[in-house]
Amino acid sequence: MRTDTNLVRVADCPIETPVMPAPDRSLATPDADSLSYRLDGYVFRRIQFSGLRTPTDVELVWTPENPTYPDKWHPPIEAVWTAKTMHITIGGNGTECFVNWFFAPNNVPGHIEVRAAVPLAGLTVSFSDRPWDKEGECPARALCPRLAKSLRECKSRHLPTSCDAFISTADRLTPAHQCRRRGDFEPVPAIWVCDEVVKPRVEGATLLEDTLHLLEHMTSAKARRFYRSAQFRGVLDGALAEEYVDDPRR
Repeated sequence: MRTDTNLVRVADCPIETPVMPAPDRSLATPDADSLSYRLDGYVFRRIQFSGLRTPTDVELVWTPENPTYPDKWHPPIEAVWTAKTMHITIGGNGTECFVNWFFAPNNVPGHIEVRAAVPLAGLTVSFSDRPWDKEGECPARALCPRLAKSLRECKSRHLPTSCDAFISTADRLTPAHQCRRRGDFEPVPAIWVCDEVVKPRVEGATLLEDTLHLLEHMTSAKARRFYRSAQFRGVLDGALAEEYVDDPRR
């Protein structure tokens, strides 16, 4: 059984107000071992399977709504999108949920086909266009506003409580998480998602950049320990990583 997939399986991923399209019976096989669902061009973030009683190997085939689109980087050449196939095993012990599956914004799926070697009677497939924000997996939606608020308060008032809150919140946003921004194909640190959750304080700036610049001037033992940690260093890239390496106070 191949496991090549961009889906991330999670133990608990309830979908609020799910989209539950009925299978397109005109495209289904007579014995129902292949079911097709029209997605109408929406970019969904979560897919949930339920109703199967035994573990089942399935093949997912996502067909793009628009197989070609103008490549903005090399006009007037057109980029060609092809159908994408993934293989997963649905456990059969209740609801199975997968997150962070998507096509690029210009390549939204027209429909998804679920294939198996056995009939898929009873299978229910649900979709959601919201990312999964369960605490501990991708805490960006809950913690990024707190980080922005405590950063402003620490920088302007220099109160120990605000600065401790700033460091503690940044510490919770920098470990590895199952987070993605629009256009990401691999998980990224939660703090990278903050600029999609919180409007940047300065045009062109990022919350990670503001965090680095405040931390590099803080002198408390807690701040220096976090600033020098491999965990914080691991979320820096590009110019920020170079700036960090070149900091004589590091």
